[in-house]
This record gives sequence, structure tokens and C-alpha cells, in this order.
Amino acid sequence: MKKKAIFVIIALVLYTSFLPLFPFDEVVATPVFDGAQIKGAPMLELDVSARAAALIGPNGELLFEKNGSERLGIASTTKIMTAITVIECCDMDEEVVIPKEAVGVEGSSLYLKVGERLTVEELLYGLLLRSGNDAAVSLAIHCAGTEAGFVEKMNEKASSLGLVDTHFENPHGLSSEAHYSTAIELGQLTAYALKNETFRKIASTYTHKIRYDGNEGGRLLINHNKLLKTYDGAIGVKTGFTKATGRTLVGAAERDGLTLISVTLDDHDDWRDHHTLLDEGFSAFELFEPAKKGELSFNVALSGGEKESVSVKNEYITPFIVRKGAEISTRFILPDVLGAPVSEGTKVGEVEYYCDGVLLGKVGLYTTESIDQRRLSFWERLKNERNKDTKGDQ
Repeated sequence: MKKKAIFVIIALVLYTSFLPLFPFDEVVATPVFDGAQIKGAPMLELDVSARAAALIGPNGELLFEKNGSERLGIASTTKIMTAITVIECCDMDEEVVIPKEAVGVEGSSLYLKVGERLTVEELLYGLLLRSGNDAAVSLAIHCAGTEAGFVEKMNEKASSLGLVDTHFENPHGLSSEAHYSTAIELGQLTAYALKNETFRKIASTYTHKIRYDGNEGGRLLINHNKLLKTYDGAIGVKTGFTKATGRTLVGAAERDGLTLISVTLDDHDDWRDHHTLLDEGFSAFELFEPAKKGELSFNVALSGGEKESVSVKNEYITPFIVRKGAEISTRFILPDVLGAPVSEGTKVGEVEYYCDGVLLGKVGLYTTESIDQRRLSFWERLKNERNKDTKGDQ
């Protein structure tokens, strides 16, 4: 019996040198909050004159729509995609030499000259404030070599954002049958673009000066967007008009940390409609921050570890939009015990957020430290084996 016990102890020592006593399937991941949609709450009921309209939340949430999925021409609101595509592929201080293809493009213009030099940033101001079609073509050729190559980038970006009812034929928005979007998707594109600080800054600027034929401040640009002067908290975004599309407008405003985006397509009374959309949105919704980073803190029992428990906390939780006065409840999902070893940043649980019994979203809970498996001493293992042998003899 003693020889058998010694053999077992040696085998046990070798085995435990390579394998944990309590293996744990680690899932190291970045917390993702998936509560982007307003669930369990009816959309707003509004009366607007637009053929199509939408009110969109900061993460693409749909708050109101009228014919929101109808494919329509979008005119110069196209330049929202043009601008964000340029911003993501070019440096702002890059110098652009105006090509001959950009000079004389019909519609709104900066009246650029062949060979004139401006920075990407200057042209972006001309693109979004004065809606210069020549600026759009200049930026497109600078970024992609050709206008067609840049349009391909625009459509690739639309596809990557999940915009299935959006297609571009040019970077400026002059009418084309195959150039379209919807009120909803145009709003969701804008929600994405507004998360970029450069885009947000330029789109919210009312006046700006750029060079003209080499002279500093020679061009005074005034934003066509009246909301910047008539609506409290307005931050943009873009106007548009052609005879084929009618008046198009994408507006946005921020109050108490909440950004709302209003979209109207083919609307003869767009300024009034945008005031209505934004007013009703801010009256009905608010931003809810479930918890700050690390505010949700727990200790979970640990089996076989160098410590008896492991600390678990939440990472950053993206604030989400809810109806004002909504009652939010939470459900915590955590194991009673974990097996060692564990690594810092391992997802071990979740917190779920509910409104009136409907799941709004959830966020992961992650370990804040690494804890190794506790190694038994030789005498502890010997004692355990003796206890096993004693029980076996009985």
C-alpha cells in the first residue's frame, strides 16, 4: 500500500505541474453594449409635411419615421458621406491641387481655379458650409485618384455601416437615378459621422474663412443651415436641393448630453418640420447612463486559487436613450464560484437592463486581476492521498 501511495503522489505532482486543478474556459473580450434600439416603447406620432422623415438617436436608434425606408434622392446631403470618407482617409493639412475636372461643376460652387492650392480641411469647410460641388470633386480625386474610385469608397463605407438602401453615383449629390438613400439610413449615417470630432466641428460651424487664389481669408463661407441660428443646441448638419429631389435637410442638436438627428426628404416646409421633430424628441427622450466604469463591483468566490475570491467590475457602458420617466430594472448574471486560474480582463458575467420587462441591453462584467492556481505542498498532497487510501481500505 505504501509503494502504491508513493507512485500516486509522484504521478500527481507531475500532472499538476502542467494542468490546473480547476480548468476555466477564458473568454477575454471587449465589453459591447448592444442596446442600440428603443425597445418596448412606441415611436413618436408627429405630423410633418415631408414626403419622408426620420428622427434618429445618437447610436442610430429610430424614434420616428414617415416613409422612412423609401428610397429617394438626397441631393447635397450626399456630402455627409463625402466628408466622413475624406476625413477617414486623408490628413487635414494635406495640400490639394485643384484639378481641371473640378472646375465648372454645376450647382453650388467655391469657384475654384485650376492649380489653386488649398488644404483638405479648407475644402471640407467649403464642402459642408457652402456645399461646393467643386470642392467635392477636388477632394474625391485627391483621396482616390479618380472621382469614380472615390465613389467606390463611399459605397464600400455604406455597406460596412449596414446601409442596404443607400447607393452613391457621385460625391456631390447632383441627381442620378442610381443615387439614393432613405430618411432612416441618412440619419444613421449622420449618427456615425457625428461621432467624429472633425466632422462634428466643421458641420456645426456657421462662418469660416479660407484662402482664395492664395490669399488668406479671401473666401468667407456661411453655412446654409439655418438651424444653427434658430434652434437651441443645433450642431448641423447639411442642406440640399435639386429640382428632382426637392428640399432635403439633415439637422442635429444636442441637449443635456443627448444628440438627436432629424431628417426630411422632399419637404417644402423643412425648417418648421425640423423644429417639430427635435422639440418632440427632446421632450420625450433622455440619455440614461447605467453605470460609470468600475461602479458595478463584485467579489466572486474562487476555488483552488491563491486567493479565496476575485474582484469583478464593469468596463465603460455606453449611455443609451430611454423614454423620460421610464423605470429601468437590472438583472445580474454571475457564477457562484470560479475555478483558478483566472486572468485579468476575463468576462465572467453580465448585467442586463430592462424597461417594463423588455430587455434594453446588457454589458459584460470582467475580472480586474489575474490569480494563479494555488499549489499544494508535498505534505498536503501526501495527506490527501493518505485520506483517499484510508477511505479505500474501508
